[in-house]
Amino acid sequence: MELRNLVRVGYRSKWGGDAEVRMLRAFGEDQRRKIEENRAKRRKTFPDAPSSEDTLDFLYLGDLTRLINSGEVWDQYKPVFGDKSVLSGHLADISPVRNDRAHFRQVAEKELQRCAIACDDLLVLIAKKGAKT
Repeated sequence: MELRNLVRVGYRSKWGGDAEVRMLRAFGEDQRRKIEENRAKRRKTFPDAPSSEDTLDFLYLGDLTRLINSGEVWDQYKPVFGDKSVLSGHLADISPVRNDRAHFRQVAEKELQRCAIACDDLLVLIAKKGAKT
């Protein structure tokens, strides 16, 4: 949630009302189609839920990272992460646990601990410096 909000603030502060268009432009046609499929699936699965048209609500962790690492907006996030390798390093520890396969397989305790530490570290970085973006 915090990473989504960080991306939202960064894109909106850079492009205002065009933020949504810029986010979608960062993805190829296949990814944009998947986002639309996720929206339709959510509407069908949860017809009574409030409808969200915010692209960020339908993105996965890797997609958020792609938006942050985009050359057009990296300057918005550099104060938070310092270097792209900081974000990449944390995500390398989170990805083995926070993915679709992890829902259906046993995850080693060591991986869970590594993921928890990386998540905590990202939350601290976002809390300390993310409000300034």
